[in-house]
Amino acid sequence: QISVASRSDWDFSRPRSLPNGWINNAFTGWNRNATVSWDDRGVALDIRSSPPIDTYILYSPAGDAPFFCFEPVTHTVDAHNLAPGPEAHGLVVLAPGASLIAECQFIVRATLKSEPVQADHP
Repeated sequence: QISVASRSDWDFSRPRSLPNGWINNAFTGWNRNATVSWDDRGVALDIRSSPPIDTYILYSPAGDAPFFCFEPVTHTVDAHNLAPGPEAHGLVVLAPGASLIAECQFIVRATLKSEPVQADHP
């Protein structure tokens, strides 16, 4: 996980386009609301999640790639393989028979103005 303070082009607290280069980073501290906009198509995707989904992972091989991934999750990138263990990095490990309830909403809507990628931070 790289701090946004060291990469201003990764600061999605305000609307902005994807960075020009590769990105695969976990972002913590978001308020579980994000909007992704495709201006050329006139559509946006509003993303809402509930606790414990306190992190999102953003992956893109390049700013002009034909795809990207926005993943609301409980954990950081590669939490399964980081010391001292996945739970220390937010991954929720369930005992046999246990359950976890979380909700993610993905709402597509028409747009009339420019709205680049944005994930609201407090």
